[in-house]
Amino acid sequence: MPQAKFTWIPAYSAIAKAVYSLSGDEHRLIDIFLKVFDEETTGLPFSYKNGEPGKESGIDPFTFFGAFNRSLKEANRIKSIRLVMEQLGISASTPEDFEGVPTINNQASWFFAGKGDRGDSDIHNLWLLFKSAMEFASNPSQENRAAFIEAFNVARAQKYVTWNITSGLFWMAPSQFMSLDESGRHYLTAN
Repeated sequence: MPQAKFTWIPAYSAIAKAVYSLSGDEHRLIDIFLKVFDEETTGLPFSYKNGEPGKESGIDPFTFFGAFNRSLKEANRIKSIRLVMEQLGISASTPEDFEGVPTINNQASWFFAGKGDRGDSDIHNLWLLFKSAMEFASNPSQENRAAFIEAFNVARAQKYVTWNITSGLFWMAPSQFMSLDESGRHYLTAN
């Protein structure tokens, strides 16, 4: 049996850092998302809800990561990550394996509810969680830990944020966060 390479870790870390640098320019992240997941141009479809995402609504980093961590054919996952990295100006190698990467359901790959069902701050709260998690992962001080816990609790109370948020945290910093997807929860309860 070939040994896992975990080539996804450097690429995902580079994507997380690039997305973090867009914290003040969320429209750029939407532009990248719409370019990469345009079925006519790239052949990579994404199921939109009520015309979202769009510049008027916003997008969060977890939904962005979730778009290429759905149950896709491996060739499409690689293609989408390569396109994301090109759009973000990342020169890291494209992953060759996805060993240990949790995926989310294609029909439940949103981390926020549609316009009529979400709170005014839901997308903003997901950005705050992402930023505080990145800061805690790079500097695990008590202050950063407290900010992360507070942001996690706020986001976790939102519609469409379930165990999936732990997968999102794992995608961005796998050495700091554990995915509590079904496999992870099963492992913890069995041991």
